[in-house]
Amino acid sequence: MRFQNMLQIHQVVADDTLYTSRYIRKLPQKTGLDWEVNYIAQCKEPCCKTWNWRRTEPSKEGELCVSCQKVIEKSTLAACN
Repeated sequence: MRFQNMLQIHQVVADDTLYTSRYIRKLPQKTGLDWEVNYIAQCKEPCCKTWNWRRTEPSKEGELCVSCQKVIEKSTLAACN
């Protein structure tokens, strides 16, 4: 059970690139605070491709792209922490 937490895959967006790492792991929290869950997705519009980030869970209708205002489907917004 202890090793399961170490094998979680985490993703980070930096410099408009999505980085995936197996080596970022969350240490046990004694304060009761947990990492924030955020939602990210890249706009599917060929002329846009903007990365969208939000703290709150997306609505079932999806969310508007911050750049082109086209709808990004909820299923494409990935939860990450």
